[in-house]
Amino acid sequence: MSPTILILDDEELIRSSLRDYFEDIGWSVVTAESAEEAENIIRTEHIDYATVDLRLSGRNGADFALGARRKFPSMKILLFSGSFNYALSDEMIEAGFSQKNMLGKPIDSIGVILDALLGIPD
Repeated sequence: MSPTILILDDEELIRSSLRDYFEDIGWSVVTAESAEEAENIIRTEHIDYATVDLRLSGRNGADFALGARRKFPSMKILLFSGSFNYALSDEMIEAGFSQKNMLGKPIDSIGVILDALLGIPD
């Protein structure tokens, strides 16, 4: 059975690029453009991995990631930030997030995302 990944990003081009990449390597993909939409998805679908943009309109990605981690601790979550100074909050660290869960934008190669996801410790 192939892994399922949730792609949470408010930019359509990023969602579609990541969707195409992960579908091409045989993963099941669901996408969301808001934290609220992503929350609805994880209530009804099993998600193994998630890529989460931290800056979203409405609720931010960190808020979604914290809630998802509490409800589904085995979900591997990769956080994206365009800010080079982004520091994980104490709450994020207490929930088990570390720099291994972070990637900065822009990304040189889309394969880096897969490597980062697979490198997140259990």
